[in-house]
Amino acid sequence: GEVGPDCVTSLCEQTGGIEMGSGEDTVGVNNSNGNGTTVRSLRRRQQVNQRQSAYLIWFGTCLIAILGVVGFSLIEPRLKPIRKYIRRGLKWYLHILYLHPFSGRAITAGIIFFVADFCAQKLGSDKFSYKRLLKYSIYGLCFMG
Repeated sequence: GEVGPDCVTSLCEQTGGIEMGSGEDTVGVNNSNGNGTTVRSLRRRQQVNQRQSAYLIWFGTCLIAILGVVGFSLIEPRLKPIRKYIRRGLKWYLHILYLHPFSGRAITAGIIFFVADFCAQKLGSDKFSYKRLLKYSIYGLCFMG
């Protein structure tokens, strides 16, 4: 958000008091060194932080895209022998979704919840629980699908 009166008040409480300046945005905060921090400089600092966050998100997105393209180009030749089976399976799945849209989505959600909880339990440090696995699968099947 924005730097508002609450932010200035809390900053003043932390550092020692408020000093009024002559300009429109020159409310300053006196700290122990005697330096004044204006609301304008706080806003400027916040804008710089937002800009840096946007650059990091953009950089991360580009990096993921590049790694995805490179990773797929390394895996793609190995997929050629099983491509027809993948295509056949996808056609069958889409046909099931076309014929039975509600039950197809429910079963898909159940399978996704099953796999997600299975992976979470295997990667986690807790003891593996079949009861929990069944509960999450039924939840995905009945409520999310």
